[in-house]
Amino acid sequence: MNAGLGDDNKGRTFVMSAITHLTQYARRRLLPPIYDEATHWYQGWYFDLRLEEELARGKRYGIAVAVLVVLLPGPFNRQQAKDLNARLPDIAAKALRRSDIPALLEENEYAIALPHTSPQQAETVVRRLVKSFSGFAPIIGVAGFPDDSDDSAQLLLIAEHRAMSAALAAGTPADAIRRRGKTHRD
Repeated sequence: MNAGLGDDNKGRTFVMSAITHLTQYARRRLLPPIYDEATHWYQGWYFDLRLEEELARGKRYGIAVAVLVVLLPGPFNRQQAKDLNARLPDIAAKALRRSDIPALLEENEYAIALPHTSPQQAETVVRRLVKSFSGFAPIIGVAGFPDDSDDSAQLLLIAEHRAMSAALAAGTPADAIRRRGKTHRD
């Protein structure tokens, strides 16, 4: 009788394992990935969630949060884009902390949330990013909580506006930085 009970437990274990595996597979297929496989930077939708979390923490505990928008004047040919994507994990490792949140918003546009960082402190990160993105002429705008806004969408818009203003002031052609299509929030 014990032998039969043991076989039955093996059968249940197998069925439960199969159900768990199928559930995990379904979740992976139904939910969009949180990071871009080519760059290992987060997707825009996940960045929005994380930025909201960091702003809530900042409001609760009085902690500064900086947001960077990085624009890369383009367009790039296929090989240049491939080279850039291959460099992004290394850029993040060298220029950012593990607690920072880098994201790919759309082609040639990136955002980085810097928890526990004021806009003034973010200038150190900006210098490291400019050096790391060498060859791609990054244009970086900075905005921060609580100085500029307590709303994540507003912080992104302010940082993007500052990046575009800096690009135009530096003589970058408007069509090289003009945003194409919808934003990652649309």
